[in-house]
Amino acid sequence: MNLHKNTHRRGTAQRKTTANLSKRLKRWILSAVCAAAAVMTAGCSRIQDAYARLSAAAVQNQAPIELRLWHGFTGREQEALEALAEEFNASSGRENRVQLTLTGYESLPAVAEAVFQAAQEEAEKTDDLPRLPDLFFSLDDTAYLLDRMGWAVHMEEFLTEEQRGMFLDSVQAEACPGENGAMVLFPIGIDTDILLVNESRWSEFCRETVSEEGEAVFSDRNLVTWEGIGAAAKAYGTWVLEPEGESVPASSQEGEEKEETEDEAEEAALPILPGSEEFPTFFCTDSWGRLLVAGYESLGKHMFVSGPDSVQFSFERGKVRSFWSFWSSGWMDGAFAMDSCKEAFASGKAIACLTSTTQARSISNRIASQNGASGVVQLSIRPAPGFSGGNPVTMQETLGLVLTKSSKEKQAAAQVFLQWLTEERTANLAVATGRLPAMKRANADSILEKAFRQQGLSALEQQILKQAKAQLYSHIQLPLAVFDGGSKVIDTMDRLLMEGGQAVQREYLTLLYPPEPEPETEPEETEQEEKDDEEQEAEAPSPPDEETIRAELNSDLAYEEWYISFRDSVVELVLIGQDKAA
Repeated sequence: MNLHKNTHRRGTAQRKTTANLSKRLKRWILSAVCAAAAVMTAGCSRIQDAYARLSAAAVQNQAPIELRLWHGFTGREQEALEALAEEFNASSGRENRVQLTLTGYESLPAVAEAVFQAAQEEAEKTDDLPRLPDLFFSLDDTAYLLDRMGWAVHMEEFLTEEQRGMFLDSVQAEACPGENGAMVLFPIGIDTDILLVNESRWSEFCRETVSEEGEAVFSDRNLVTWEGIGAAAKAYGTWVLEPEGESVPASSQEGEEKEETEDEAEEAALPILPGSEEFPTFFCTDSWGRLLVAGYESLGKHMFVSGPDSVQFSFERGKVRSFWSFWSSGWMDGAFAMDSCKEAFASGKAIACLTSTTQARSISNRIASQNGASGVVQLSIRPAPGFSGGNPVTMQETLGLVLTKSSKEKQAAAQVFLQWLTEERTANLAVATGRLPAMKRANADSILEKAFRQQGLSALEQQILKQAKAQLYSHIQLPLAVFDGGSKVIDTMDRLLMEGGQAVQREYLTLLYPPEPEPETEPEETEQEEKDDEEQEAEAPSPPDEETIRAELNSDLAYEEWYISFRDSVVELVLIGQDKAA
């Protein structure tokens, strides 16, 4: 399905030619580069012309060039960036008369909002005062939109093809959302999905859930596929709710049975329903949209492909059915928590969650137990699951720096800073934000371990990033947003899938436990009328059982209704939502 839209090609942008340099300036460049020894850890030979773009006037000017960088970091990541800026200003910045200053916002979305406001003011200003920052931290959607407004510098202007090849292959595609596939992000770190498991609870469940022959029914193999997780999730609810051993009548005194009131007996007979606070859930995720897109990719199809002047949207019935079966059955079973991973996991409502590395680091191993008490449990970090028969896939999102258009001196100063960022420096900043480094060699064990120590990462945080690194080689890395407004489309898919799941659960419970009609005041019936009513009730069909209801809600007809509705909603998002996002 081709959805025609004015998007941009992802080819390689044509690089601009470099101005001729005087011999004296060339000698100064060589000296400065070799002294700094910080060109992607490859020495001075890899600088193309960043220093050369500094004009002679700027070189001779004693006043430093102010380089303004906006960020959305707090806490540890802010401290890491401030230390990086201090190191730069004391070394390469001082040598090249560049002063890096930082301006912080509460989050990356707040940075994006401020940048777009500044870009609008920049276009309408009547003075020479700068509105835009020289550099800012961004995800790819923001970089794409700023490039469409004409304010993003294409990295091909100063990074060689060899230098661009130093980034992870999956990152190179995501860092190039600009016009004609131009690289408008200088990648720093990547955020990817992992499976976090309450190992203490999971191990107990596996030990105690055995077949009639005494063999374990569930094992770690169930955590590899979504079908396996679905089967374990259904059994987990039964395992938690079933009584341990035979019930013994409660008594106020030994040998004396407690008299049970009619209300208490009726309340005890009511089942604990899915969706209630008491019902044990098994799984949660921070993004159903990411799970769907990655699951579709694992079955061999790209859901979104950005092409020349169009976005291709693929949503094959046969492949989507695997996701729908897992999704709809899990909601009927009450296996899925409606809370975020952090809330559901910490409260003990769920024992497995699919979440990103940046979100996982905020989840504690102090988990609430079933009786409400809090205790420390063992957590394990597992690979992101896939569907049976498919390839393992995980979503990733790249954080990087965007360079804005300004004077040649400002742009050259920014390039000096970017090319000063070595593998070790980017690794240090990336792990502070809960991400893996975007450079290939920055993921070497020696560099990562050093960054872990410098940032004081906990054992759990280290396990999270080590699992994310392992997935670089075991999983297909899928960029989160491959077209304009892509991340907003996935956010809306999250909402549609969460609301749809709750609707499936409500419909299932309504059919299984239909509400009793309110009694109506009617005139007294004769003996014959009462007899006729009894005969009619005896002849009336019995209400459907649970198996019949599940078969109806899992039927081809039910799937087709959901499929068409969801597909049309996504198509509308791709066609119309991008204009609203812009």
